[in-house]
Amino acid sequence: MRMQSKTRALLAMTLMLAAASGIAGCAGASHEEEEHADHVIPAHKPANFVEAVKALESRFASAPESPEAVQELQDIIDWLPELAAQTDLEKADWDRVQEISIALSGTMKEKQTADDQVRRQLDELRTLAKRAIEVDRFNTYDEKDVSDV
Repeated sequence: MRMQSKTRALLAMTLMLAAASGIAGCAGASHEEEEHADHVIPAHKPANFVEAVKALESRFASAPESPEAVQELQDIIDWLPELAAQTDLEKADWDRVQEISIALSGTMKEKQTADDQVRRQLDELRTLAKRAIEVDRFNTYDEKDVSDV
């Protein structure tokens, strides 16, 4: 009889510990939910794949120049596969979205590299134009020409 009461007590303690760990698990889940709720979705993130395509068309048409605008454009490109996955597109279509996203990212990097190279070359040409103004004995330049370079 005494053995049965020890077994019951042990069983009761085991159940209480299991219940306590279950409650702790729920508390952990709500903490994760709170962290997810605190995650801020950027204002420039399109609501869906179709809106992302429209945003890309619009942003490419306006030829973004500022670093922020270029980064937002890159973000939208990077979100394409995720947003396409939230549609009913077939896998082959999603794969194509993924390929296009990768290609666009590469194009953006190449464009940035090319833009940087053009800027450096224009800076060098500007320096040479100023030097030409200083040393040129055959041509004359007015003050506007000097300040524009």
